[in-house]
Amino acid sequence: MVRWISKLPAVLWFLSGIFLVLTVMTSAGLNVLIDEIVGRPRPDPKVYHFHLYTPLVPFPTYPSGHAEHDVAYYGFLLYLSFTKPVREWRYHWLLLPFQLYAVYDIVAIGYSRVLEGDHWLTDVLGGYLEGTLYLFVFIFLYRLTLTWFERYRAKKITGKAAQAS
Repeated sequence: MVRWISKLPAVLWFLSGIFLVLTVMTSAGLNVLIDEIVGRPRPDPKVYHFHLYTPLVPFPTYPSGHAEHDVAYYGFLLYLSFTKPVREWRYHWLLLPFQLYAVYDIVAIGYSRVLEGDHWLTDVLGGYLEGTLYLFVFIFLYRLTLTWFERYRAKKITGKAAQAS
């Protein structure tokens, strides 16, 4: 059995999963909102000589949702992989390939969106910026929730100790 998993309450693992899902779901909603506000059209297929196909997506292009979601999703997973319980895990080096893949995927998705002609470079950079800002907000909220949970747990433990004596 992996020891570091058993040291943390199941609530914290559940909380991490909930925050991951919330990060991705709410960033999708925010992206659609900004898409509609900006309303920038997609690049014309004739602009790119290497355009691979004619996009059938009628949605506006700014910011790139793929870039934003990759930064939010993989960024939050990277953050979780560098937290204290995982860092202290005896086999934390096993996560190195995942961490490298996450960084690679974040960079490669932007390149692929421009290469396919679905987005302008500024769309991808805007998606990176929006995803990064959103990631920082959710990491802040996650840490705030963990602090609240630890205070609640400490108060509960001291309350039980006081009742026992």
